[in-house]
Amino acid sequence: MNDLQSKITDAEAKRNSTRDSLLDFMEKLKGDLASQAQDEQQAETNTSVAIAQFQTELEALNSFKADSEKSAAELVKKLTVRIGSSLRSLNCLAGARGVGFSVGI
Repeated sequence: MNDLQSKITDAEAKRNSTRDSLLDFMEKLKGDLASQAQDEQQAETNTSVAIAQFQTELEALNSFKADSEKSAAELVKKLTVRIGSSLRSLNCLAGARGVGFSVGI
């Protein structure tokens, strides 16, 4: 009987040890999952912030591009007017000197 009682006591001790190990493992797993969820949330937040910054920078770049294209078009227009004026002046000078010279645009 004493041997049986000893085996029962050992079995209960192993069961308690196994249960305690499983409970510890479950608590560790809960902590790991909570940490992982927090890391994923932080990654999503970081991604959202990066996307918003990228969109802002892209909008600024598009605005700069539009301004640059407008400035370039205005410059071409001014240069065309000046070149046309210069060519007309050359034609007038040539005509006044009796030179058969004509430059067109």
